[in-house]
Amino acid sequence: HYVGVQSPMQVNQASEPEPDLMVVRGEPDSYPDQPTGRDVVLVVEVSDTTLRQDRVVKPALYARAGVQEYWVLMLKARVLEVRREPMRRSELDEWAYQSVELFQSSGVVTPLGASEAMVLVSDLLPGNA
Repeated sequence: HYVGVQSPMQVNQASEPEPDLMVVRGEPDSYPDQPTGRDVVLVVEVSDTTLRQDRVVKPALYARAGVQEYWVLMLKARVLEVRREPMRRSELDEWAYQSVELFQSSGVVTPLGASEAMVLVSDLLPGNA
């Protein structure tokens, strides 16, 4: 795996968002173009002024692309929103995440792709050094 910081990810023919951070299978040289959502195991958006877009617009985009786990770090609220299990709502032809959990700054989250890891939400937030 490698970590891409504000690097493009191909989600469809018309869209290549640049997540704040993404964890991608393989090495950067593995992808002649951009990695796709199925290559990405985790997307993280750090949200201050883009909160609405990160919580309303991007989840559907990433879920449709096949990203299994999507985190939104909400700086003002000091909360981490974790979305998992992308699914298509057939009656609406929309995509969303089936699981949405909020972790307070004192919480601990384990990424799906690293079951041995324990990430302290407080370690992700500014002002904790």
